[in-house]
Order: sequence, then C-alpha cells, then structure tokens
Amino acid sequence: MSYGIQLQDTPDIYKKAPHILPTRLTAGRLNYLVWDAFGYHSETDDYKLVVIWNYPDEGVFQAEVFSRRTGSWKVIDKPVPYGCYSRHLALSLKGEIYWDARRDVSGNHIDFIVGFNMVTEDFRMIDLPSRDLSSSCCTVTEYKDSLASLIVPKFVSWRNYGFELWVMSKEGGGGGGGNRQSWNNVFALKEPLLGIS
Repeated sequence: MSYGIQLQDTPDIYKKAPHILPTRLTAGRLNYLVWDAFGYHSETDDYKLVVIWNYPDEGVFQAEVFSRRTGSWKVIDKPVPYGCYSRHLALSLKGEIYWDARRDVSGNHIDFIVGFNMVTEDFRMIDLPSRDLSSSCCTVTEYKDSLASLIVPKFVSWRNYGFELWVMSKEGGGGGGGNRQSWNNVFALKEPLLGIS
C-alpha cells in the first residue's frame, strides 16, 4: 500500500509517503478498509495517516497509524469505536482527527463523531447534539477553529429544506481537572424556500 498526500491548503506541496510494506495485521486475516484519515500535529511536527480495518470474522475494528516523522507503521492496541464510518471526509483540527460514524443499536441508527488524538493515539466517541436525528444526516466540519456538526435533512424538498450548525465548546472543569464539552446551536435555517409554491 502506498499513499500520496496533497495538502488541501497548500496545493503546490505534494508529499509521497514511502512504499509501505504489509503490516503484521494484514497477513492471513480477512479484513477490509473502513476508513483512512490524514492529519498534522503542530506541537510534534508530525503528519499521521490513520487507517481503520474491519475484521468481520472477528467482529472487531483495528487501527494502524503511519507516522511521517518515524517513517513506520504502528498498530494501535487501544479500542476503536465499533461502527460503520461514513464516507464523508475526515477533519484534522488542533491535533485531533474527526469523522462521522454510525452504528446500529437494536435496529436504530445512532450517529456520533469519532475523535483520534494524534499525540496520545486514543479514540473517543463524541455524542451529537441531543435531538432526533432519524431523518437527518450529520457532517463533521470546522467553525471558527472549533469542531462543528452540520445537520441536514436526509431527503430535501422545498418543504423541509434547512440545516443546523452546532459547535462544540469546552467549559472549564473546575478543581477536578478535565473539561466538560457541550454543543451550541449557532445557526439554523428551518424555513421553506421562499418563492416556491
């Protein structure tokens, strides 16, 4: 497997990752690629490629990370949230990679966001805003340097056209350390399109 990477904000820079030898995970195990994402962490000055594999016979997802700084692959021996990841583009923001995910729980689709910290190499699940998402699609995005989710109807017509933009904010955790995260609705367009009858 080999990857060529073009940085979106600098189209004149093209970095080709070296030819990658098969990793220890691929030999003899049925798998398929679920998702890959690319990000940069400024504090460590490292580009990382995260590849998530599904092993359906084993019922597990597993991740591997390629570090451009070390020039090698590493198997992430930490749990990967199990679910069906969307085909939307991933977002690299402030040293973390985010992408949309969906899992089936008792026949219901549960949408959420997966975050991957490029320093600790931990995954985390982020719940979407508390609302009925059964008839909506969610896309992870960035708004004013913060993680955001754009929520749009699955089936658009002039009667239900609209969208909501929710932004993640962190509030100080007080003396206990850590941060509490919450979603804030910063914009919503829910009116039918004007001039259409």
